[in-house]
Amino acid sequence: MRSRLRCIKLPGDQWDHYVLPLGEDKISEKLRSFLEEKNFVIECCCGKGEFLVEEAAKYPDKHFLGIDYAYPVVQRAVKRAGEHGLENIRFLHATMEKSLALIPRSDRLERIYINFSDPWPKKRHWKRRVIQQETLRLIHSVMGQETVLYIVTDHPGYKEWIREQLDLAASLFQPLEEDWAVDALDEFHESDYMKKGLARGYTISFFLAHRVQHPGQVN
Repeated sequence: MRSRLRCIKLPGDQWDHYVLPLGEDKISEKLRSFLEEKNFVIECCCGKGEFLVEEAAKYPDKHFLGIDYAYPVVQRAVKRAGEHGLENIRFLHATMEKSLALIPRSDRLERIYINFSDPWPKKRHWKRRVIQQETLRLIHSVMGQETVLYIVTDHPGYKEWIREQLDLAASLFQPLEEDWAVDALDEFHESDYMKKGLARGYTISFFLAHRVQHPGQVN
């Protein structure tokens, strides 16, 4: 869905400081260097950066990479990171698909988050949902053996869709919880969006998965 937000003005060179070039046919050296320096976490569809900035502030010894294609949204994520004075977080202004196609598999990757992506409730729009078989294959391609995939939603219909997609991708992923998901996760801090959902009585579902290690694979 195209962002309805207006563009904002960022101070000085803040955009160039926080937004890394992805690269065209191969990953950029700036991005490669950022991912190789420390263990890192990726949030796909990071939005305005609330969740990722909080995580980066909590874990200064790790690197955090947010991915989103909507320019006004990434601007706000950059502004938030700058207001917190964080140096362990960077962003990609790109689609998740293009980003994951270029990012190499790494055992330094600890977690991948996809939090509250658009559920596209109308059937004719289901093809726009983030969680699809091709997306899951791309996610699998960057995950190390200990990387944990988190997919979070508060939409009942999307919850069932995600479970069905993970079932179809059982050759790539194995669940960390029975039936893939739990309805509470103490380690997951409550964003403003999540708090609003809980206040309305929504059930938050947390899907957790590891990648399946195929015979003969080194990573």
